[in-house]
Amino acid sequence: MTRFLRPSRPGPAQLLVTIVLIAAVSPFAGFAVPQVLGPDAGFVVLSGSMEPTMSPGDVVMVDASGPAGIGDVITYSRPGDSVPTTHRVVGVVDGRYETKGDANENVDAGTVPPEAIVGRVVLTIPLVGHVILWANTPVGYVTLVVGPLVLLGASELLAWARREPDGSKKSAASPGAGAEASDDS
Repeated sequence: MTRFLRPSRPGPAQLLVTIVLIAAVSPFAGFAVPQVLGPDAGFVVLSGSMEPTMSPGDVVMVDASGPAGIGDVITYSRPGDSVPTTHRVVGVVDGRYETKGDANENVDAGTVPPEAIVGRVVLTIPLVGHVILWANTPVGYVTLVVGPLVLLGASELLAWARREPDGSKKSAASPGAGAEASDDS
């Protein structure tokens, strides 16, 4: 008679851990590959000029597919700027956009030409940018990349050290710990 083993079902704790891991990793995966979620690019907010709408450390996902209008939050990059700016469109003058940070009192100096717009902000992910900025530091890189590789190597060395010379795993019971057979016949 042939018996088939049924795959075991994960318990509630395993399901909870899986859900928490997916929820924790998803924002970072979305930032790394924004096209999976739909937007064209992702940026970390560095200043408080858009508070309370966006705070430093938030991640904004931008979509370059449509035109910007008054009231939209856009990310734009001017020639010579090393970091793009994310501000709200408050007006259009001669086909160029007037922008202003929500926390700023005055409209930004100069206008933004349409070709300087990276895209409209379609999603804001709070706080994820803090981890992304930290991961770009030497300590963050070592912790998030090299650390897991060292742990994997240590785990494999430990598993290798526990193997018997014939390749099988060592048993949990120590020799002589089991019941001895008696011959009382």
